[in-house]
Amino acid sequence: MEKVIKFFVGLDVHKDSISIAICEPGREPARFAGTIRHDVPTLLKVLRKYGEAAQVSVVYEAGPTGYGLYRELAAHGYQCQAIALSLTPHRGGDRIKNDRRECLRLAELSRAGELKASGYRMPRTKHCATCGVPAKIREHAT
Repeated sequence: MEKVIKFFVGLDVHKDSISIAICEPGREPARFAGTIRHDVPTLLKVLRKYGEAAQVSVVYEAGPTGYGLYRELAAHGYQCQAIALSLTPHRGGDRIKNDRRECLRLAELSRAGELKASGYRMPRTKHCATCGVPAKIREHAT
């Protein structure tokens, strides 16, 4: 059975806030859903409004906030992509950037299939709960 994506979500992630845009399949433009503080449980609550985790595709630009958000969303069953900023298509002359425009653009590009993931894969080893270092590495270090 083929997975059907009902909503494409674009996130503009910063240290203190996350801007959210929602895009449905079809030709309708993306709509801005709002800005929340950078808190994963709050983000999960917003994403639950749009259906099951398997039916929601989440995209954000990989940056200094790291892949913690990616790991959390993937652990909850969301199809998540962290996009390399350098691989994101840009229009010539489009130099004005703000959180709202960025998340809207990411949602629409995700729906169109124009984005390439940064290539990050979650490790398949157990992680140390206290330090975030994979267990295999921790064992070899001692």
